[in-house]
Amino acid sequence: MEVGPSVFFSLLVVAVSFIPISPWSTRRRLFKPLAYSKTLAMAFAALLAITLDPALRMLFARIEPFRFRPRWLSWAATKVAVGT
Repeated sequence: MEVGPSVFFSLLVVAVSFIPISPWSTRRRLFKPLAYSKTLAMAFAALLAITLDPALRMLFARIEPFRFRPRWLSWAATKVAVGT
């Protein structure tokens, strides 16, 4: 909850900072692929930071053990995801 928005906006700022490189560069052929790939990677990382990252944090920061049937599968899932 506290980390997600700051990660998202920091990635967004880096992605936006690379947008002006391609039209104003004198060596467009060299920097254009770099600018596009870096911007796309940062935009994708920002999207993951607000969708997948909070879900995984909630899954792996779980403190209470899993309780479902069969009990051996519940025990195994608790050992893997929650720990001891």
